[in-house]
Amino acid sequence: MSQQKQASSTTAVASPASTRPGSSTITAGTTVPTKAQGAAELMATMKRSLDSYGETLEALGKQVLETLDVGSDSKVTEDVGVLRRHMRDMNTKQDQQLLEIQALMKEVLEKDVVNHLTELIESEVMKDIDALVDQEVARLLPDYIPEDLQEELRKDQRELEEVQKALYNSESRRANSTLRSHRLHETVHDLYNVHGEKSSDFPRTLGEMFSISHEKAISMMEEFGAGEPSASRERNINRLMQTFGIQYQLVSTGAGAQPVPCRTSNGRSA
Repeated sequence: MSQQKQASSTTAVASPASTRPGSSTITAGTTVPTKAQGAAELMATMKRSLDSYGETLEALGKQVLETLDVGSDSKVTEDVGVLRRHMRDMNTKQDQQLLEIQALMKEVLEKDVVNHLTELIESEVMKDIDALVDQEVARLLPDYIPEDLQEELRKDQRELEEVQKALYNSESRRANSTLRSHRLHETVHDLYNVHGEKSSDFPRTLGEMFSISHEKAISMMEEFGAGEPSASRERNINRLMQTFGIQYQLVSTGAGAQPVPCRTSNGRSA
């Protein structure tokens, strides 16, 4: 019976340490590192080992009791020795697994999690630094550059942006002049409107250009400065295509018939 008590005591010591109440938890905002998964797998392996350990102890305990019943002292001594050796082996194995878990958890906490948190902190610090630099430059700028010179610089910047947008529109018109009606899926190159902005209504393809609604055509004529709209949808679309550099015009073929696109030599309506 004393041997059974010793087995029970040893089993309790060999079990993995549970998480202490009140221990803090680090949340990194991303997926759990792979080494933490390895630690979890190792814990599962230890649990299976403990289950097997318990079954072995139970079987050996039954053998000891059976041997005591038959009164063989030599058999009892032999079984007790086997039990002790098995317990020592299991304790050694469990201690090794605990050391492996501790090493894995230390690497996860000191390397993976800490490195990730360091990157997050550095990223936020850089954002703060950029904002502080902008504020400091704005505060000190009047001390080094007179206000009239600053206004002149801002004016030059606006003029430069206008020139860049005008160049962009010229390149878009040149590219649009190469579009062909039998390739309706081809992209229509967009332009900046009269406000220097991109339009969400701009047709994406040549097919969309030909099928613009009357209401949208009128709205876009005003947005891109394409002149006064008329009562004819086809004429309004033609004015838009002329503004965009598209070398096509919609031509009516008769009452009730759908207008067809006809290529022009200069992009102007007849």
